[in-house]
Amino acid sequence: MPAIGWLVLGGILAVGYVRVASRRGAQHGRRAFAIGLVVAALVYVVAAAIRLNVAALLIEGPALIAFGVVAVAGDRRWPALLAAGWALHVAWDVVPHVLIQQSYIGAWYPMLCISFDLVVAGYVGWRVARHPVMQPAQ
Repeated sequence: MPAIGWLVLGGILAVGYVRVASRRGAQHGRRAFAIGLVVAALVYVVAAAIRLNVAALLIEGPALIAFGVVAVAGDRRWPALLAAGWALHVAWDVVPHVLIQQSYIGAWYPMLCISFDLVVAGYVGWRVARHPVMQPAQ
């Protein structure tokens, strides 16, 4: 499938994810978006581990930890960090995985992930800005 196809599919999948994640209210939504951010980073770690690529694990492991910290902080205290984390994950998809083209993950995954991340980041940012229920408890 050409890159545009993966981008479109990622956007479609993101719309489904957003609908499911936001169904049960703000607190559940924050948690679902936090877990999703960790999973998005974890996919790269798993791909590197399957290929036994130690160099990649030394890059992907700390990134997973960083995205995990952002996810936990966004879920527990600062929901705007969730939107920022999803937006920053786009840069993570692009720089090491599209521009450098790491061989331990298929070229299709970063393309799918770019549009998925952008849709989720946009939605979470909109929810935080527009809906007080997405704001953290004071």
